[in-house]
Amino acid sequence: MRAIGADAELASLVHYHLVGSIPGITRENLTALAVEHGVTLRIHGRVSDEELAAAIDSSDVICCVRLPSIEAASASAIEAMLSAKPTIVADTGFYSELPDDVVIKIDPDEPESAIAAALKALSEDPAGAKALGDRARNFARKTFTGARYAKALLALAEESEACRGQREIARAFGAAYASWGIRDSSPLIDDVAKLIDYFD
Repeated sequence: MRAIGADAELASLVHYHLVGSIPGITRENLTALAVEHGVTLRIHGRVSDEELAAAIDSSDVICCVRLPSIEAASASAIEAMLSAKPTIVADTGFYSELPDDVVIKIDPDEPESAIAAALKALSEDPAGAKALGDRARNFARKTFTGARYAKALLALAEESEACRGQREIARAFGAAYASWGIRDSSPLIDDVAKLIDYFD
């Protein structure tokens, strides 16, 4: 909100839509913030899948900036990319792993000025914005698939099975050391770790 309101031109161009469940006090605070900064805000609240799809389809840009970022992945960012929408993300966590040419990454330490700059750049280059969205969709279609996910799980299972011997050795030593009262800080732990690595 502050990022949009800081630039009069952006404030006149941008209509900010929030879709999803938002608690009452948060809704009140956001509404007050929008009024303070002269931003056109519409809070949709919880919507159906059809309404969500319509909201995404009618948008020009989707902003997935969540700080701090603790998710292993972001369904909203993936959905935005699959919808071929220019997507703004914070350069942290899962989002940092996305290719630089499929999303716009902003500095999480300076989000307001970075969001404003990204929105302005997209508004001034519609063709570039469309190309960015197209690249995002192509990447997402190839990357975020059930088959790829299943393949990764199988690879993880195979890796886990290959380490079964090491796990059993570690479990046996752990049980023995616990029964002897040996703590994690003991130098013996390093010796056991080297022994387990030997069986890799």
